This record gives sequence, C-alpha cells and structure tokens, in this order.
Amino acid sequence: MKQFLVVYVDDFKMAGPVETSQKAWDKLRKKLTLDKELPANLFLGCKHEIKEVTLPNGVLARKCEYNMEEYLQSTVQRFLDLAGPIKGANSTLKQVYTPFCNEEHKNSAEGRPADKPPGDCVYCPWCKIGVEINDINRKVPSPNEKAKSKDQEDASKVDPGFLGPIATRVLMKILYAARMARYDLLRAVCHLACNVSKWTSECDRRLVRLVSYIQSTLSYRMVGWVGDDLSHVQPHLYADADFAGCTSSQKSTNGLHHVLRGPNTCFPIHGASKRQSCVSVSTPEAEMVAGFYAMKTVGIPAMMIWERILPGKVELTVHEDNQAMIRVCETGRNPTMRFLGRVHRISIAWLHWVFAQNNIHLKYTVSSLMAADTFTLRLSRMPANGRMLVI
Repeated sequence: MKQFLVVYVDDFKMAGPVETSQKAWDKLRKKLTLDKELPANLFLGCKHEIKEVTLPNGVLARKCEYNMEEYLQSTVQRFLDLAGPIKGANSTLKQVYTPFCNEEHKNSAEGRPADKPPGDCVYCPWCKIGVEINDINRKVPSPNEKAKSKDQEDASKVDPGFLGPIATRVLMKILYAARMARYDLLRAVCHLACNVSKWTSECDRRLVRLVSYIQSTLSYRMVGWVGDDLSHVQPHLYADADFAGCTSSQKSTNGLHHVLRGPNTCFPIHGASKRQSCVSVSTPEAEMVAGFYAMKTVGIPAMMIWERILPGKVELTVHEDNQAMIRVCETGRNPTMRFLGRVHRISIAWLHWVFAQNNIHLKYTVSSLMAADTFTLRLSRMPANGRMLVI
C-alpha cells in the first residue's frame, strides 16, 4: 500500500504502512530540510489524540479524538476582546447547552398573520381585503407614494445591531473549528454567516448564544475508531434536509455526513451544512436537492479516492430518510416536481442514473439513525458526558 502525504505550508502529515514510512520520509529529506517526524499530534490547530480502546464486543480498536479546546478558547477570548469595547454589547457568556435561540415560524415575516384593520370595515367581495370605513373618503395614495412610505417604514424597523462590524472575524474562526472537528457548530455558524450583509440585533443575540455554547462545551470531542481490516470497511454517505428551516427566507438546508464504516469501525471524514439557493415547496423536494448536492460534491468525487485506497470492490451506501425521494430516484419519474431543473438546477435523471450503478446503493434509514440531522436540525441538547460521537 502507498503512503499518503498531506502538506499545508510547513505542516506535513503522512499516513500509510509503518514499514514504509521511514523510506518515504528519507526521500523527502533529500530535497527538503525537515525536523524529526513525530507521532500524530497537533495539525492545523487540532490535536489528534490516538489511543487503543476495547469496544463493548471485546474487539481492540484504535480511537482518534479531535481536540480543539485550546483553539476554541482563543476564539471565545477573541470575541470578548472585540465585543468588549463596543457600546451596548453584552459580552457576558452564560452556561447553555444548545447553540440555537428560540425560532418560531409564527413570529417570522412570512408566518405572521396580517393585522386586522381597526374599527368597522367593509370587505371587497372579490379579493376579501378589508378597508376601514373612515378611510374610504380619504385620498388614495399613488403607487410611488405607497412605495416611498413602505421603504421609510422598513428603514425605521431595521435594527443594525452592535456586533455587525466584528461578526466576520468571529464567525470565520468558529467556522474553521466547525469544519475541522466540531460538526455540531456547522448549522448555527453557517446560518449566521448568511446574515453578515444584513446584520440585526437578532443576529447579535444568536452570535452571543453561539459563543456561549462554545464556552460551555469546550470539552466536547469528535471521535472516530477503527477496529477492522481495510477489506471490511466501506464508505457511507448520509444526506438530509430540513424543510423551510430558515424563518426569514423559508429556505431549506442541505446536510451531508461522509463516514467510513465497518463491523467495528466508524470514522468521520466530512460534514457540511449549506442553505439551499431557492425555496422548496415540499419535504421530498428539499430532500431531492440535498441528495443531489451530497452526491455531486462528495459522493462521486470520493469514490475515485476510495478505489485507490481500499482493497477490493468499493461500494458506496447512501442513506436517506424520505421514502418519496427514494422512490423518485428509483423510477426516474416525478411529474409533480418537473420544475426542479429550472428552479434548483438539479436533474432527477442524473440521480436515477447514479443510483442505478452496481456500486452505489440508496438505502432507507429511519430518522432516529440519520447522522446528517446534526447539520440540518436545531439541537435541543448535546450529551452531558463531554463527548460528541459522530455516527
């Protein structure tokens, strides 16, 4: 088996058989001046703590914990240093167990019912719009006057918040840790990043809540373990979507989780949370977009890598918890969603062709075992034992 080398600036990380590792390092030293190689530890701000553990079934496995506690502590301190001098900013961090504030659809602009006109009203028999009787004899404003008054009203309601000038600097530090080793932060930080250009006081509240959650969960780790030979390990891809999860835009969120699994192996490879570009009108439609995104960005490209690393035939298992979406991919027909190609720019025919391959399998998985829920749903509470196991 070959050696695999990752290079980032002056950090080198090599993986492969132990008996050939020294030869690989010697070849690199012929052209480069390198320090003595050390066991896997600090790499790009994340400590890789490798241990040997015994699984509940008695099998001996190697476990890797991704420790970014020091980096996250510096992120919290960075937020406090930036937010402290800002007038009106509350930098007090409380003990919280979820990175999300309360979000109610009924309080959003789309879900809030229209105000009833005051006083006695008469209603149009065709459009059912109520008009106050006292307003009938008043002068009807022109369309330009209506638009101007509406813009003034909207401008008066906008509250820019206080943390907008520092939001980008804080969110970028959090986003790096979320992508590297804290997948539970991805959904919260990605939704906040969408509001950088339209920051409000509500975004202030969500950012403080997110930083408070990080401060409260510094001991959380992402854990992966390997207890099988490579011939018994296969890639798995989880794809999921929430329907209209964003209360302001009513857009759904794509979530994917890529993992290597075996009888005694579970090792996370990649996770992503991304808001969809258009509004979906049903749950199966949102799931179709999430499945297309997962296969196009991770599933198909990763197959080329696993075919070189894993021995034997590589079979990708794609997990989905929506039976309607699975049925559409199996048949390749869906007249009720024929506009997907124009609105979301995805192809059902392509998904049908991909899942018809003999090395890619689409499998129904109950929602309680859907690992991609971490990237789409609002977490109510993380485990209290200080460990986050990504399955």
